[in-house]
Amino acid sequence: MCPRISALSGPHVPCLRPIGPHANDPAVARAFAFHLLLAAEQEDAEVALEAVDTDSPLGQALHLVGADISWTRTASARTTILLPVHYNALPPSVQREHTRRRRTWTRLAASHTITYSRTRHLQDLAAAAAVWADLQHRHGPQDNPDTTDWVAVLEHQGAPQASIATLSVDSTVIAAQLCLTRGPHCYTLPLAAAPAHRHLAPGHALLRHLVDDLAAEGIHTLHLDPTTSRHHASRGQYGAVRPDARAALTPARSAAA
Repeated sequence: MCPRISALSGPHVPCLRPIGPHANDPAVARAFAFHLLLAAEQEDAEVALEAVDTDSPLGQALHLVGADISWTRTASARTTILLPVHYNALPPSVQREHTRRRRTWTRLAASHTITYSRTRHLQDLAAAAAVWADLQHRHGPQDNPDTTDWVAVLEHQGAPQASIATLSVDSTVIAAQLCLTRGPHCYTLPLAAAPAHRHLAPGHALLRHLVDDLAAEGIHTLHLDPTTSRHHASRGQYGAVRPDARAALTPARSAAA
């Protein structure tokens, strides 16, 4: 059986970039790309790297090393929200939608305890990861990330670069969002929400808290995964929203790397 080389995050994220020491060093990227090419040609490995940004060091290295390989360019599905969000500048119809949702939660708060939180420490991150994974499993396996692998990633990255935001009603988490930060940028994985509370639009409520929380910490951009994008940003709910127009490189055959 041929080995398969793929990114841990794929295919659940719209943008693939390596992380770690010297990950953005062009020389390191070229060495990594050459290693992938050798694995494909000499070990008959299936190399599946989707959504590598063409303007990233890895994207440029893959294109250079695999110059004789046919590549397919696809538009990124990622949506970027510029922070902070200026709600007063939103179109009147969007402002009314936000007002309506806030009223729903204000009425709920009159008889229930509503809590937003985002993990800051490793112990809190581990506990929240279990809750996030449980909510993901309730949706079924389709279009959901491999939670076991992602929990391992969180343990490796730790609290400085990973966090989970949650929204709770009476101590029961009804929505959770996994976030990875790189400098002034924050990237999300698919939102997990309790199906029984869908009528409350908990994802929107959580996102409203999250964008304010991140902006207060100096984060400039929030990059939403395709699933979250379809539910929120594609409808222009958070102001300065734009689709990420950078192209991606997708191998046209298994040995393309």
